[in-house]
Amino acid sequence: MTKSLKRIHQVKVSLSQEELESLDKIAESMSSNRSTVMRYLLNTYCLRRKQLEETYKENLITNSMEED
Repeated sequence: MTKSLKRIHQVKVSLSQEELESLDKIAESMSSNRSTVMRYLLNTYCLRRKQLEETYKENLITNSMEED
């Protein structure tokens, strides 16, 4: 997860009842709160996306080398 930074931006999100219940369940299971869970999910998504992009690039290089 990212370092703790000064948070100066706010985002308002509208959720369905089902989404809110899911968020609350996750927060409870993490002994956390909604805001922290939302940041965690965002950071986890960004990290995973970066990992997938790096793996994709590595595979392109490997496949290119194998074709030569």
